Amino acid sequence: MSQAISVILLLSLEQNTINNDRSHIMYSTEELPLQDRQDFWNPLYTSFCRTICEKYKVEGEAVIRRAVGSVGYWQGEQQRRDYERSGISTDLNAFFQSGRGAVCDPRSVATIYTQTKEVRLCDQFTCPMSNYWKANNAEAYGLFYCEEYMKSFLSGYTGGKGQFHLSMTLSDKRDMCCQFAAYLRPANLDAQQRCTAFEKKAVPEGATSISFADYMQEKAVLLCVFIWKELDEAFGKEGAQLYTNALRRFEKESEAMLEDIAFRRGIPCGGEFIAQSFPFSLFAASPLWSALSAVKASELFHELVISPLAAKYLQAAACAV
Repeated sequence: MSQAISVILLLSLEQNTINNDRSHIMYSTEELPLQDRQDFWNPLYTSFCRTICEKYKVEGEAVIRRAVGSVGYWQGEQQRRDYERSGISTDLNAFFQSGRGAVCDPRSVATIYTQTKEVRLCDQFTCPMSNYWKANNAEAYGLFYCEEYMKSFLSGYTGGKGQFHLSMTLSDKRDMCCQFAAYLRPANLDAQQRCTAFEKKAVPEGATSISFADYMQEKAVLLCVFIWKELDEAFGKEGAQLYTNALRRFEKESEAMLEDIAFRRGIPCGGEFIAQSFPFSLFAASPLWSALSAVKASELFHELVISPLAAKYLQAAACAV
């Protein structure tokens, strides 16, 4: 066995030890609702994938990949604009230390090897999304997401000037981690872009421009919006029916999940719990729906998901008071 291979195996063992050492961790009551929001996003995404790809395998995959890419690009572009308005450099340090690039599910475990203004190299060893896809025979749908989201996220943030490479992914049974490499080289930017990216003020230590809870709500709404747009463009009226069927699927799974989580925690399955743990509000629609001209998609979501959940859990909570 060569020395290089031996070193790689030793590093792998070290990383697995780090991962296993976290298996005993108890999460705080503040972290649990954050995990819930991610756990509801997973079946939302997978419901769209299953419903669309069961009908259209190749064309459906293309719809999902484009929609996921649009979600990532929109969020990256929004993060760049937030920083520009605040006079903050839009380098990779800023991207991964604050805002949408920094928020993370408490259950994720990663090792960062390099983090500079120009380079980010890291391996992620646990991922709740990957765990869900593996448990539900949906690894292929996970690959759609993994191969499109972060690439587009960084592209939106850098105006297409950054590079993102994914050489391994937990959605592939052969891989032990997700291996990420991101680059933003000054030589690839014009003078104005270099100034904006590298010569403004640094992100204040400990600053955050968006919470994980808000990030997940934004990401959930954006997924619905861009799936709707892609379905409408690709399949017209049939696309609207696919969107409807996917939401019905998601609503049924959401009911089961809400009741299971509340039961296991010994709390009422009512408005307060749902407001903290569900990535969509039962009381007011996100302004993103109308801002992105997806009123019809919003109306269907309210009819098929929000109204049934509100009728079942908010009224039940009111009767119990």
